[in-house]
Amino acid sequence: MKSKIVVKWTPVHGRSRKLVFEPRPDGDWARLEFELRESQWREVGFESVTEVSVTTPADTDSDQPVSEEGDADE
Repeated sequence: MKSKIVVKWTPVHGRSRKLVFEPRPDGDWARLEFELRESQWREVGFESVTEVSVTTPADTDSDQPVSEEGDADE
């Protein structure tokens, strides 16, 4: 089962940001972009995407991205 992926960051200059990748029933993903304004997350962008992968040094010894199932992409 696919899980929602959330990435938050605060740039040196500017408002805090957040990207959310949410699985959709059709198998694609929704990429939502938010900006923190007055203590509230406000949506500033949306896009449908077909594939999402996350790469971290702890997940793999190779440079290949890790798929949403946790297996290295080939």
